[in-house]
Amino acid sequence: MKNKQTTYILLGAVLCVWGMIFMQVGKGLFQGEPESPSPATAGTFTAAATGIPDTFSLSLTYKDPFLKGGEKQSFRSVNLAEARTTTAYQPPPVAPVAVNPAPAVDTTGLERVVYVGMITNADTKRKICIVHAYGKEHMIGEGEKLDRIQFLKAYKDSVKVQFAHKIHYIKRR
Repeated sequence: MKNKQTTYILLGAVLCVWGMIFMQVGKGLFQGEPESPSPATAGTFTAAATGIPDTFSLSLTYKDPFLKGGEKQSFRSVNLAEARTTTAYQPPPVAPVAVNPAPAVDTTGLERVVYVGMITNADTKRKICIVHAYGKEHMIGEGEKLDRIQFLKAYKDSVKVQFAHKIHYIKRR
């Protein structure tokens, strides 16, 4: 060490600082309940008197921005006895409406088809879908058919197919 005296002085200063820190933490942990100010010592708040009276007044003569056309709304006064004798609002009866359920889509062939991925031919830029269907893996190009499923467009995360004259998307798993 080049300067032992400076090292010892700095070591003493660090120990003093850490000692003060531990002392403050110890006081906080073992002190008990903190003292709350008493009402006598708390003092009272008084607003500073400026000597100038308030000179503003509110002007509420503007139109209501939420009313259509800007007309003023008038309120009629209702006495309490009249309000209690009136009947509650009864909504008009509504005739039941028959709802036709949507026809069920036949997807019995689609749930057995799993889209695995896609490869692209570097020369022809043709996309080939890799699907797992009916227990086997198949490589099918865009526009080709596998049983009743026609593969229209291949994407990274899904493939667009036509099945039973409807367009479906099979997500990659």
